[in-house]
Amino acid sequence: MDKSGDIDFEEFIAALEAKQVDPESEDVIKYAFDRFDTDGSGKLSHAELEDVLRHMGEPLSAREIKRLIEIVDQNNDGQIDTNEFMAVVLDKPYLPF
Repeated sequence: MDKSGDIDFEEFIAALEAKQVDPESEDVIKYAFDRFDTDGSGKLSHAELEDVLRHMGEPLSAREIKRLIEIVDQNNDGQIDTNEFMAVVLDKPYLPF
C-alpha cells in the first residue's frame, strides 16, 4: 500500500498475488474489504459489490452479481461477510484468530 488511505486496483491485485508469500497481505485484503463495505455493516451487499466491480472495471449485470453472491455466501444471508470474502480471495477456508 502507498499509505494514501485508499486502496487502488493495483494494490489489491498485488496483495492477492502476494497472499502465499506475505502474511501482511491478509491485512491488505481485510483493509480492502473494509473500504468496499461503505456502510460499515461488516458485509458486502449487492449494491456495494456492484460498486466495487464497476470501479475495478469489471461491471457485471445484476443477475451476475446475484449469482456471484450465491456462490460465495456460505451462511445464505444474501451478503458477503469478511470471512466469506477472505476465503474466496485467499482460495482457502478462512478462520480468523
